Amino acid sequence: MNRVHIKWIDSATARAVWERLEDLEPLPPCHCETVGFLVAEKPAYKTVASTVSETMVVGLITIPTKAITSIKRLRT
Repeated sequence: MNRVHIKWIDSATARAVWERLEDLEPLPPCHCETVGFLVAEKPAYKTVASTVSETMVVGLITIPTKAITSIKRLRT
């Protein structure tokens, strides 16, 4: 199983409170990084696990391919 380092863009959110329109500050997207084991590689997405054993995985995250800015395979 390949280990990877994926850089990707995600949505950002602010506090869930009422805010005045004239007081709003720009809220840029989040730049994220994920390192783990590539368990699925499909045209629409990549799925990474944080931990793997011989028969099980834990800590899955699926990242849409359109959100990925770079993917680097790491040496094992």
